[in-house]
Amino acid sequence: MKPHHFIHRLACAGLAGCCLLTRGIIAQETPRELAELSLEELMDEPVMSVGRKETPLIESPAAIAVVTAQDIQRLGLTTLPEALRLVPGMGVGRIRSHQWAVTARGFNNQYVGKLLVMMDGRTLYTPSFGGVHWEVQDTLLEDLDRIEVIRGPGATLWGANAVNGVINATTKDTAETQGSLISLVAGTEEGFGGAVRHGGALGARAHFRVYAKAQDHDDLVDADGDATNDEWRRAQAGFRTDWRADDARHVTFQGDAYEVRTREHVLLPSFAPPFAVVQDARNKSRGGNLLARWTHRSSDSAHISLQAFYDRYRHQSSLQAETRDTADLDFDQRLPLGDRHDFVWGLGYRYSRDHLPSSPLSSWAPERRTLHLLTGFVQDEITLADRLRVMIGTKLEHNDYTGVEVQPSIRALWLPREGRSVWLAVSRAVSTPPRYAQEAFINLAPVPVGPSLLAYPQVQPNPDARSEVLLAFEAGFRAELDQASVDVALFHHEHRDSIERLNLAPEFRLAPIPHVFLPLLLLNEGTGESSGAEVLLRWRPDDRWDLRATYAYFAMNWPADAAFKADPRHQAAVEARFKASERIELLTRLAYVGGFDVPYGARNVHIPQYLAVDIGLAWRPSEALEVGVWGRNLADPRHPEFATYNTATLAEVPRSFSVRLLWRH
Repeated sequence: MKPHHFIHRLACAGLAGCCLLTRGIIAQETPRELAELSLEELMDEPVMSVGRKETPLIESPAAIAVVTAQDIQRLGLTTLPEALRLVPGMGVGRIRSHQWAVTARGFNNQYVGKLLVMMDGRTLYTPSFGGVHWEVQDTLLEDLDRIEVIRGPGATLWGANAVNGVINATTKDTAETQGSLISLVAGTEEGFGGAVRHGGALGARAHFRVYAKAQDHDDLVDADGDATNDEWRRAQAGFRTDWRADDARHVTFQGDAYEVRTREHVLLPSFAPPFAVVQDARNKSRGGNLLARWTHRSSDSAHISLQAFYDRYRHQSSLQAETRDTADLDFDQRLPLGDRHDFVWGLGYRYSRDHLPSSPLSSWAPERRTLHLLTGFVQDEITLADRLRVMIGTKLEHNDYTGVEVQPSIRALWLPREGRSVWLAVSRAVSTPPRYAQEAFINLAPVPVGPSLLAYPQVQPNPDARSEVLLAFEAGFRAELDQASVDVALFHHEHRDSIERLNLAPEFRLAPIPHVFLPLLLLNEGTGESSGAEVLLRWRPDDRWDLRATYAYFAMNWPADAAFKADPRHQAAVEARFKASERIELLTRLAYVGGFDVPYGARNVHIPQYLAVDIGLAWRPSEALEVGVWGRNLADPRHPEFATYNTATLAEVPRSFSVRLLWRH
């Protein structure tokens, strides 16, 4: 049986047989969700991404935010990119039904090479185009513990391409997901989907869970409300086991397998009328991963961790194909040095092998490439006084394109009083060039240059492309008030050696028709600055109300290419949760996104400002069953959010409605 047939059958069998899992309803004890904690407890909730150790949020010297599984469920979200909209300062724009542009603090496009995304410690970044293939990144969202998002450089611990931020999604320990779960969703845009999961014990110290899910997403629409033929179907299955040999040693082993089918209309250059052909591309992606992690925690301030993962991904399309195998090994250790030093260090190695055959969109030289990445980091958190700490560290890397990269950082934290914190940070981070920048020829749609003459642009590789460099200055403030909390982050970024497209001398060619060949070269000539502010306010006047407001301001001073300015200046959102009773909750979210320009084909298109209004109702008729109903984008019938260079039709996100049933055994 072929692997992708197995995945589909496993998902369908799991959904069809869900009623046979357990006959009796067993109430399971679950830990308190973050959304149910008091504001003081929320500020004390530990986060891991800043220092690779559990640190209370209020004592984390970085712009970090947490999205919980309950946040995602209350809004009825079914994808990871949509969940990232809840973080202040995150730019999330939907391009097609299955494609997003996601970034923090600028430079947004379909493949953002400046944002590091991880799932349970497994890196999701692809070195071919840079960025993340969001359509294939998924997990059972009900088993998600949290998504920690660092806005700004996180390169000291996490390495290159963590320039604009780090997204670290983690799933729950299997001991917290015992019993069975069934989730069904249907909607005007989500289509139909379902998931089933079962967790159990393997003796006194080991637990497991297995899951399967499938989802159909309908097309988005164009400006006239017609379907854009970009539907999206996916199926995925996976497992996880956790074994605790004793209170100190913990072993995790997990894996996933998936198949994704998408459709899209792509604009291709042609030398025959109408000179730009709309190609109906049908894509199929399938892959899987395995991850093993061993942790030995000898005390609250000392641990050793060893992690290894293997990931295989294959994308097939009439326009572009890619096969990639990645193996990764990471080691880190944390240990106290005296009474004032908390020291952490680590080493890593990554092996990545790909095959990128030539296509109508691009040609690669060579078509096969093996990449090696060696990494190491050190970081010391020094307690200078009872309420003053300094964190100093650096990341060292060696990659096959630019050699050795050094990324130092220094952060300071001051706790002036209980429930208050102020932090400062200065960091240097780099974004290494993706493979296409040095080794790919990319064809763009033709551009009219005269009454009967067309120019055919082609992005050409630059073997001398260097890493892009960021020098970041950041400051932040957090406070707990009686019934409210505030989190403010300010930043100023200085960019240099950013890659820009330079128009080379055009050539007039007679064959196959008279035309102008326009070569574009990628050079490290971009220099500019960006600044901004991000604010999160939370207010709980009583046990029934939970109100949150976010605002982000972003400004860029960039003298050249407008393609680097595809980011709104203002973003704001207000969320209100009202607990009408123990069984009924109402939720409303209003989000404003300012207008901006974005590359669309060989030109720029303006994405106008829009207001997204979401309203949801969650009803729990029993301890086992939950019913949710949502309406999304209710403020207007449809609106565009983003575009990309080969978009044939500018897709718009329509108003939609959905319902979900969640049943826990």
